[in-house]
Amino acid sequence: MIVRGIGSQVVISALKLYCRYSHSVAWLALHLAVRLAWRLACEWEEQRFCVSHRSFFERFGYRYLLHSALSAVFRSIPRRRNPGTSFSKRVTIEDDCSKRFESFESDRRRQKQVITAIGTMTSINKGGKGEIARQVDVDPYFDNTKLVYGEAGSKVPYTPQNTWKDPNGDRQDYLERTKGLTAMQRHVAFFDGDCDGVIWPTDTFFAFLSLGFGLILSALAVGIIHGPFSYPTLPRKGNKLLDWLPDPFMRIYVANIHRCKHGSDTESYDRRGHFQQRQFERILDDYSTRHGKDALSFSDAMAMIRERRNLVDPFGWFAFLFEWGSTYMLLWPADGYMRKDDILGVFDGSTFVVLAHRHKSGRGGGAFQPKVKAA
Repeated sequence: MIVRGIGSQVVISALKLYCRYSHSVAWLALHLAVRLAWRLACEWEEQRFCVSHRSFFERFGYRYLLHSALSAVFRSIPRRRNPGTSFSKRVTIEDDCSKRFESFESDRRRQKQVITAIGTMTSINKGGKGEIARQVDVDPYFDNTKLVYGEAGSKVPYTPQNTWKDPNGDRQDYLERTKGLTAMQRHVAFFDGDCDGVIWPTDTFFAFLSLGFGLILSALAVGIIHGPFSYPTLPRKGNKLLDWLPDPFMRIYVANIHRCKHGSDTESYDRRGHFQQRQFERILDDYSTRHGKDALSFSDAMAMIRERRNLVDPFGWFAFLFEWGSTYMLLWPADGYMRKDDILGVFDGSTFVVLAHRHKSGRGGGAFQPKVKAA
């Protein structure tokens, strides 16, 4: 009976204490539960961030979301604290959340800087997909904002004596003057009469006249050449709108002539405008009907055009036909075969200055005039 009485008194006293301090006990239990959930969220967030997992919550953090939710909860709960208890002296959960969130933000910024530095070192040492610059973005041949004339730099190395304006007829001088240029730049340097790196339609017209093509064919050549080939060579000036507009004067920039490489061709020029000797030799091996494989006839050229056509490339077909048709009309071999050296002279432009000088001096160097050897 004594034990039962003591037990009942203990239970009654515990109930009285619970009824008197129930709000403090419930508050303490909620506080402990929140701190436990907070600790788990912090550990999970830190472990998640260490593996550099990128998501929306990395920017704001689960701690920030939890902090906001708890702040709203604690604002809505009436706080009845006993000033004499140690619980009332503790820092509130809301203040603790704010301090933790500020600390997390500073840690996150430091970790992000470290991860960025590590990523940069990794891309430099190992190379990663999308982390290094493309070759075409750093190659001067594909940088349309700078006019580069091969190894010659930013200034043209040739003189008016190497152009249609005052041809000296010296093939070796032409090759020596233009040796720093690419093969495609050498091919068109003859048409740049004022040596400013820009070929105007008038330059092309007078250049064809100097080669003996006559007024009608020269005028047609201006439209055929400058119409499609002016726009790809235009340099960019950093204006997003104006860079897309064509040139009303249809000028061709010598430095960017490699951008005019089209399909259905002999592939003797590569994408940077360099000459590929092996490809040229293959053309002679495949299509020449002459003993020794050192020349091409008109029928050989037509067979080459027919066989090397790309699918659905009408512009390339027409350009291929125009180029080789005008080449045959210019060389006009007496025996019907265009010699290998003369064709090479057309590819590097050295034949133009020789024939223009002959035509100017009246020695039969113009188009449609039979020639034993052009250069």
